[in-house]
Amino acid sequence: NPEGIDILEETFPDYPVHRIFVEYPEYHLLGFVAYAAPGVMTVCENDWGVPGWDEICEKSNYTYRPVWVPDLFGSSCVHINGSILFTSEKQKPRSYKVFQEELSDYNLIPVCTEEIAKVDACVSCQALLF
Repeated sequence: NPEGIDILEETFPDYPVHRIFVEYPEYHLLGFVAYAAPGVMTVCENDWGVPGWDEICEKSNYTYRPVWVPDLFGSSCVHINGSILFTSEKQKPRSYKVFQEELSDYNLIPVCTEEIAKVDACVSCQALLF
């Protein structure tokens, strides 16, 4: 969305804004990468996440630690005041395990997203509800 990027650049002139290519059929960046905590991003280990992560690293002015998750949309999470909301074990058991192992220093709060998953949505799609 070039117009959205332009608005971000105008709204936050003191912050670097970079365009990251999102390959079809993925619709948006949050489909394969999310800000999990300060300096940490969760990334889907798939055909969108790997090249997307490479481009983020190439363009970013910051260094982030990736936490690779195996499930599609398993990277989706929301960081709030030191807590991380993420998809429940029932829905994404392999990604749940990665969160437990790699992000155990944070207050981890699994969230059920079964209903919104029916329309290809995930935890980050509910951010305004929290």
